[in-house]
Amino acid sequence: TVSYKPDDPYPLTERGRAQADEAAASLKGKDVDLIVTSPVLRTRETAERVRAALGLPESAVIVEPRIAEVNTGEFNGRPIEEYREYFTTTLEKFTHPTPGGGETLRAMMIRLGEAMRDIDAKHQGKRILFVTHEYAVWLMEAVARGATDNEAAWMKVEGGDDYIANAEVRELDVAPIPRNARFELNYHRPYIDEIRWHCTCELGTMERVPDVFDCWFESGSMPFAQFHYLGDRETPEGRAFFENFPADFIAEGLDQTRGWFYTLMVLSVGLFDRAPYKSVIVNGMILAEDGQKMSKKLKNYPDLMEIVRKYGADALRYYLLASPAVRAEDLRFSQTGVEEVFKKLMLRIDNIRTFYAMYAGDAEIAHSAPETSNILDLWIRSRFFETLDEVTRGLDQHEVDRAVRPLMGFIDDVSTWYIRRSRDRFKEKESENEGDDARHARETTGWLLLSIAKLIAPIMPFLADDLYGRLLVKHKKESVHLELWPESGPIDTELLSAMHAARDVVTKALEARAKAGIKIRQPLARLSVPRAPFADNEALVALIADEVNVHAVDPSEALAADTVVLDTTLTPKLREEGDVREAIRFIQELRKKAGLTPGESIVVTYAGDAACAAFLERHAAEIARATSATALSAGEAAAALELDCGTITLAVARA
Repeated sequence: TVSYKPDDPYPLTERGRAQADEAAASLKGKDVDLIVTSPVLRTRETAERVRAALGLPESAVIVEPRIAEVNTGEFNGRPIEEYREYFTTTLEKFTHPTPGGGETLRAMMIRLGEAMRDIDAKHQGKRILFVTHEYAVWLMEAVARGATDNEAAWMKVEGGDDYIANAEVRELDVAPIPRNARFELNYHRPYIDEIRWHCTCELGTMERVPDVFDCWFESGSMPFAQFHYLGDRETPEGRAFFENFPADFIAEGLDQTRGWFYTLMVLSVGLFDRAPYKSVIVNGMILAEDGQKMSKKLKNYPDLMEIVRKYGADALRYYLLASPAVRAEDLRFSQTGVEEVFKKLMLRIDNIRTFYAMYAGDAEIAHSAPETSNILDLWIRSRFFETLDEVTRGLDQHEVDRAVRPLMGFIDDVSTWYIRRSRDRFKEKESENEGDDARHARETTGWLLLSIAKLIAPIMPFLADDLYGRLLVKHKKESVHLELWPESGPIDTELLSAMHAARDVVTKALEARAKAGIKIRQPLARLSVPRAPFADNEALVALIADEVNVHAVDPSEALAADTVVLDTTLTPKLREEGDVREAIRFIQELRKKAGLTPGESIVVTYAGDAACAAFLERHAAEIARATSATALSAGEAAAALELDCGTITLAVARA
């Protein structure tokens, strides 16, 4: 039941008296000088029992109305749940009073703060016991911290419905910090003028100097002031200063170069004849998308926390690190840019991990690149080392944008080329052969994911640690941030160049297909290409043929660079091959609609005329192998597919 009025008839229960006695026993030997109690009946009774148990005189108890429980207005005497349900959030209690003359929690914080201030001033050096209520304890601790409404509300959220247990005793540590009239932490004048500190140097009391030469002069003194350096190299402060001077690295905004940077440099050179730092990064100004300065009045920028909630802090972090802002240039902030990072980088990394997890089993990932002979594995390994070197070089030189930008292209290569081209390798049956291609694909992908987690750790720390935590890693540490930076390895530049040329040919051939209106599932006889770095590499030629879906790739000296010729003649045999691919695709779609998992065995039934039945019988083994079907047989089916032989209906079911 809610109760805050002094005349409410709610005395201590038998259990409450026992709890008060237990609390009193725990306070013996604590040297309590004074008890300040709320005027509510049950707190006054508690205070009296504690006073008697501690052997204090009656005059040691002071009734202080300002530390009473919150005035709940018309909710007084009603169930506590009704008061709680009146508000949608804890924060709302700080600004919305309850009906019937209730008070806001901000008003309560102010009266509690005033009471604490006055009692402390009147009873200097005394050890005081406050006997009060849950909300009062909560908000007294908030006052002690100098909390804002938001911070105080969060304290309650973390503390739960019962912020403090009945008769619980806590130490109230009130830090000597500057507080404004709302008892919030505020370092500005005049509040800062009330703060004085005893100096550890034994030279007196520290207080704010009323006459300030220049605020930038004070800021520029930071390297010396932080160690309390007074010019003596032999003092602990002096030794600490010279051990840390000059700084290895500093960073600040472009708008500070005429203030902090200038005075920092002038003071350091004037006193020590050297710069106060070895390296520096200056960031530019972040403007609204329309090029104007971001303004609360204009509301021309998106809510930062909404962006973080929607895309994650790492997407925002990468977007800013890859922007011109890290080179002291202006950036027109665009939420679309953050969204692009989320989709093209974060989601792709997670999709790669998800795909790998489908086939990885309980195999542990090694920190070194696995042995392999597959052209795709060798290529992606060189691509990783190439990217690693670029990122490392950029970080070492403090060129942050040059360090992070290569990641986007690398992850695109892993996702859209390496993983996509390796999908069939993952599905192969593993054998005892050490050269097994499926095992090589799994081991290489696992190593890639681990290496990616290490590589993005300083750039996207949360994503990196989440990725690392989901992998089975040999000699795994508590966090990826405890791992060593990846070691570089050999880069096959010829292979990288050949693969680039091969992919360029694939792009042009697929454009020719699209222009001719021929689906990719329809095999073609031949693709003629100019002589290129890949021409003598059988594995790359085979990869091009498979990607473009042609029977043969013919390098030709007669063709000019950047030219490809696609033979689009469709023979009956080629059309039938295309129909096989179409039937496999259709059955796989039916599998998916039926909720069957990849690799799960199925049976396929079909119905159609004699020509289509004969077509399926001719290619039953190939279709069954590609779709994990144990049987293809005539029967009832409903899903229609148009093929060169005519219309055929198909159905799938779990085997």
